[in-house]
Amino acid sequence: VLEEIMADEGGMALNRPIVLHLLNRLHEFPEFGIVVILGLLPRYKPENEEESFQIMNLLDPILRSSSPAAMLGTVRVFLHLTGGNQDMQRRVMERVKAPLLTHVASAPPECAHTLLSHLELMGRLCPSVFDDEYRQMYVRYNEPTHIKYLKVNLLALLANIETAPDVCSELAEYVTDVDVRLSRLAVRAMARIACRLHPQGTAGEHGAAVSEGIVVRLVEFLETAHLTQHVAAEGACSLADVVRVHPALRGHVAPYLPRALKHVSDPHGKAAIIWMLGESADILTEAPYALEKLIDSYDAVGRMRGQSVIKAALLTATMKIFFKRPPETRDMLGRLLSHAVEDVSSQDLHDRALAYYRLLRSGPDQAQVIVTGRGPSVDKGGFLEEDTGKGSIRDLMREFNTLAVVYGKTSETFVNEEYRTKAIDVQWEEGEGMAPAATPAAVEPTPPAPVAAPATAPLDLTDVAP
Repeated sequence: VLEEIMADEGGMALNRPIVLHLLNRLHEFPEFGIVVILGLLPRYKPENEEESFQIMNLLDPILRSSSPAAMLGTVRVFLHLTGGNQDMQRRVMERVKAPLLTHVASAPPECAHTLLSHLELMGRLCPSVFDDEYRQMYVRYNEPTHIKYLKVNLLALLANIETAPDVCSELAEYVTDVDVRLSRLAVRAMARIACRLHPQGTAGEHGAAVSEGIVVRLVEFLETAHLTQHVAAEGACSLADVVRVHPALRGHVAPYLPRALKHVSDPHGKAAIIWMLGESADILTEAPYALEKLIDSYDAVGRMRGQSVIKAALLTATMKIFFKRPPETRDMLGRLLSHAVEDVSSQDLHDRALAYYRLLRSGPDQAQVIVTGRGPSVDKGGFLEEDTGKGSIRDLMREFNTLAVVYGKTSETFVNEEYRTKAIDVQWEEGEGMAPAATPAAVEPTPPAPVAAPATAPLDLTDVAP
């Protein structure tokens, strides 16, 4: 009551006597009262480390409570008291692992989803703590779909060098599920494991072997286009991301690309295959000829579903092949640029074709640097950041045990400022599982350069040589 009365003034004042008085009488409160007290404690700053340990010792019995809300509230207090000490945070995670997994197994679906969301966040904060419990994340046939989806994502997060083969075997079983979204998530999770266990990291050569095994499975999915289009399409998109992280694995994928290009009809899957053909032109003889068939049937491509995605990928891939094998690609690139410049279905494609043409006219060497430059990076922990849509771990940990963790975004994105509670500012330690806080620098707007009118004459590339 006192907290609600003084809400406009920042809530009731907390000092050492009040905190110890509440903690010593926690057993006298009902579940709701315990949760309220645990919500107040993060506002209190202990004077020294000894006092922090004293508070944690008094709260330790709450971890064995039958209430998931009280257990999560206790974890939040523990993380607040150990903020900035990565070693203590890891010890806290080890302590709460058993009660957390017990609640996940016994809680109703809605509560289990909330607990799993917090488990995912804690797994990112302290990697490898929950890895040995990966079997707890195996999907059960009678679980609701939202639990299945979250468990598949957690399997990709918890897999390591030793457990990756078992996890991928389990994920391969989900690929044949009648739920299309679950099937796609399983394929994506396998690719996420391959991207994270890269040879340049701590995984070493064993990580490369694991990635090769996953690529073999993904290629098998690519070959099922005549049976399950969504699996083949997702396999193509996932392979494209794995190849971006592991360019050396192109040799395992390239021989199957021309055949897959014929049978995959999903626009994003077909675009991913076209991109891989552009990257593999130096090791795959059939690469330019596979794309030439699409260029010659450009009008038919315009009638496909998602034509703009396919055309953009075709234009970029053909440009890349031109710099690797110019004699075979020069004529087909000229025809493609002519088609794209005259294409009125997509302004982006039209402008991109003009930009490529002018780059080639200004100097092939400069065009090669721009077109074949380093592509966008892949987030190996959360796969692609634009896919996950999650805020940084630093911001989410400040709102632990709130809806922000379930939504995967900070409260400022879905709660009006007048109803927003003040987040506890904890100096989280930057670690392997922490997402660095980025401060965008101000950029002065640059006025656009004048663009010359497009030429209406056919594009001639006979005088362009790389």
